[in-house]
Amino acid sequence: MPSTTPTSTSKTNLAEIAAKAKAEARLGSVVSGRYKLTEVLAMGGVGVVFKGEHIHMRKWVAIKVLHPDAQDAPDLVARFRREAVAGAHIQHPNVAAATDFGELDDGAFFLVLELVRGVTLREIIKRGPLPAPRAVDIGKQIAAALAATHAIGIVHRDVTPRNVMVIEGASDVVKLIDFGLAKVDTAQLASVAQGHDMEHEQRITGTGAVFGTIAYLAPEVALGMDLIDARADLYALGLVLYEMLCGKHPFDTTDAVELFKRHAATRPMPIAARVPGVVVPPALEAVVMRLLEKSPDARYRGGEEVIAALDAAMFEGMIMATPTPSPVTISTPAPPAPAPMVATPPAIDAPPVASGRGRLIYAAVGVVALGIFGGALRMSRSPASEALSHEAAAPVALAPHEVAVASSVPAMVDPSLAPARSAAAVTSAPAAAAAPPVAAPSAVDPVARALFRNALAAHDFKHGIEPFFTLVEHDGEAFRDPLLATAARDLAVTIASAAGDDADRVFEALAHRTGSDGIDVLYEIVRTRGGSKAATRAEAFLAQSDVSARGTPALQITYALRAAPCADKLALLDRAVQSGDGRTLVVLETTCKACFTHNQALEDAIRALRQRLNQRPAP
Repeated sequence: MPSTTPTSTSKTNLAEIAAKAKAEARLGSVVSGRYKLTEVLAMGGVGVVFKGEHIHMRKWVAIKVLHPDAQDAPDLVARFRREAVAGAHIQHPNVAAATDFGELDDGAFFLVLELVRGVTLREIIKRGPLPAPRAVDIGKQIAAALAATHAIGIVHRDVTPRNVMVIEGASDVVKLIDFGLAKVDTAQLASVAQGHDMEHEQRITGTGAVFGTIAYLAPEVALGMDLIDARADLYALGLVLYEMLCGKHPFDTTDAVELFKRHAATRPMPIAARVPGVVVPPALEAVVMRLLEKSPDARYRGGEEVIAALDAAMFEGMIMATPTPSPVTISTPAPPAPAPMVATPPAIDAPPVASGRGRLIYAAVGVVALGIFGGALRMSRSPASEALSHEAAAPVALAPHEVAVASSVPAMVDPSLAPARSAAAVTSAPAAAAAPPVAAPSAVDPVARALFRNALAAHDFKHGIEPFFTLVEHDGEAFRDPLLATAARDLAVTIASAAGDDADRVFEALAHRTGSDGIDVLYEIVRTRGGSKAATRAEAFLAQSDVSARGTPALQITYALRAAPCADKLALLDRAVQSGDGRTLVVLETTCKACFTHNQALEDAIRALRQRLNQRPAP
């Protein structure tokens, strides 16, 4: 006779059924007098994630609720509080924000988070290796999020592909999520109640326990979680970059002890050996391997340094991959003879972006490893979606008198994000004539351009300042070149924190002396370096009406949409459709959708702008 004793599996199923019923019973209720719970997005071992609507602001959010019995696990509650504190203090476009925290009448704690529409980086990596430009763009956004996080004394401690959300569209938008394991410097965050949280922080990290996702733990974790610092996050970033570039983690074993031993003592295989057939620029692989150094001191010092290294590596890779004429020796102040124009392939049109494609919706939550949450808290439904091709940008055609390498730079190469004046305008006299006027003379200065590029390639921005100002004074169209625009952006970012007046002069020049091209550079600083000192400076200039008025119509509407409060964004949709570019589309799909999840006018504007951008001129 079959046994009637319930198995552990049936007990588990019964527990899951009970938890689901309890979660569904909350639907329709209003949390804290303002958040209406409308849908169960995901369930985990100790909590549930709801989709909710702020009933006063008409804004969709994700609401993470711990089960009431979690009060008996003070360490878990402490981590939940830490996630709330960390998410509330990090204001950065690549970090999913936390906006509220509290306790329900039944004793359950809740956390209100930004609702992120996208897929995890883990899902993207499962499709296969990413092209180097796309992997670098995603990696730079993660590095920017970490730079902002580390700047206020927070170490994430669980940077994994599952904790990186990617909103796929005209350009990838990255969100770092799940700060439940973060190390928070309570002395640096004045708003944290130090007594209670510090007590639990000491108990959590002082017991010798190791927590996180083993596959992404830095070697120094063996010394204790309380001793690790921001460089452990950079090690994890190196693992994520490695995995994006070759489609596989550097170590095969799934045994936790053996995996940790390999982190501590085994150097990762070269990517070409790990996955034969995958080709990665050597300079880029060198950046990844430096992030994966066993000694924290041998890695980069911070996220901004990683970003600069990735930019320089991709630039070097472009040079090595592009046939060039013999080097020009600059040994005399006499103007060099005009160099023959470097032939480049025609620009490749980016594929149309599919409209109305299904999206996975994830709350801004992730995996808390080693049984804390018992798995990923994410939606169970997965509507079909079309694959979106991310093409590398085509080489930039050079002006006849320019001494340079025909290449593009990943930071600003995405054709959909570029200003309306494309690289083709550089070689087209009618297009150049139609471009907005710039303040400086328009004569090309090939020597200054070459020197400025060389400074970028060598990451020697100190010696890039003089050629930058030479270009400002004598070469009015220099920063229309994506390569030089990227160099100007990186120069401004690098010296923004330095003492002296060089930073003031550079930002003033970009705002007032380089026409709309300099305004575009300022916006790129805000878009890619949010939360940094450089972004704060750039934002201050863009907020000045006389500065923003000199930008292109596309830049003006993009920045206006980005800066406007939710209540004012809908009034800008018509301008966005008429004048916007790829940058505008990204703002509509991210910032605006965060305000209005199911707004038909917004959806129509996105569709109309996407259709206009995908139209090709008749031959």
